[in-house]
Amino acid sequence: AYGGFYSTHMRTESDGVMEAIEESIAIGRGSGLPVQISHHKVAGVSNWGRSEATLARLEKARREGLDVTPDQYPYTASCARAGTLLPRWVCAGGDAAARARLADPATRQRLRAEVVARYAHVYGNDLSRIRIASSSTRPDLVGKTFADIAAARGARDVYGDMADVAMELAGERPASCDTMCIFHTMDEADVVRILRDEHTIVASDGWGVTFGAGHPHPRLYGTFPRVLGRYCREQGLFSLEEAVRRMTAMPAARLGLRDRGVLRRGAMADITVFDPLRVVDRASFDEPHRYAEGIAVVIVNGTVVLEDGTHTGALPGVFLERPA
Repeated sequence: AYGGFYSTHMRTESDGVMEAIEESIAIGRGSGLPVQISHHKVAGVSNWGRSEATLARLEKARREGLDVTPDQYPYTASCARAGTLLPRWVCAGGDAAARARLADPATRQRLRAEVVARYAHVYGNDLSRIRIASSSTRPDLVGKTFADIAAARGARDVYGDMADVAMELAGERPASCDTMCIFHTMDEADVVRILRDEHTIVASDGWGVTFGAGHPHPRLYGTFPRVLGRYCREQGLFSLEEAVRRMTAMPAARLGLRDRGVLRRGAMADITVFDPLRVVDRASFDEPHRYAEGIAVVIVNGTVVLEDGTHTGALPGVFLERPA
């Protein structure tokens, strides 16, 4: 496998999470590859607490000889396309086929029924758990929760309303809808349990955004300072050295990146200078575009790119490849 590994966004992280773990383990064994469980979580109110079982299964696989580790972002909400709320059969065949289905009243009723059956135990009858992060089809709804939208429409049927809002967001492109939503489906106890596990890598599952544009997940701004401030300093889940290792040397080693993620003579100078007594995230689900506190300087490839909260304009970043 040329020194690579199998990184999986598992088939499901809710009701079938244990089966998905087993599938990932089987693929790793069958291919002879190490396994990386991407942003591990257990989702849905009815599944809260199952991280104890998922972590135990991963530990058993390690004892049996499989190199398997998870990574995680430290929040109780995920972010995905609104289309994930629609059953797969709705979008089969692309946008034109999906539009035709959604134009049929009988099909819409079937969809509503399936959404009720699928999500009633996931969101606990609380549509405020879903917030629109970005949408080209309905930019006027960005930042609003499904509960806000349903209330504005005078709606009363919680999960039927969820289906209606999802169909409305799909617009003319049900199969390729770019509307992103934030889903509050996890429990803090599970987040802490996974983060505390010594094999867990800290990762944001983030992407680049324009400051102030849209209503993104706060993990884009706060993942690493949140771990350093809230989970390391305030809650004492692990030492400062271990927290830093989880987000630097550990992922660099997993990716096979030489001379990255460590402070050593001859290594690449990727350095963040922060105050361990002050560093903390300030981005929230209500105000996601907020920079962290306590970070003084950021150096990339030996060049200062951030100093005293101001970007220097330097762009020294490069595409990283694993050495052959």
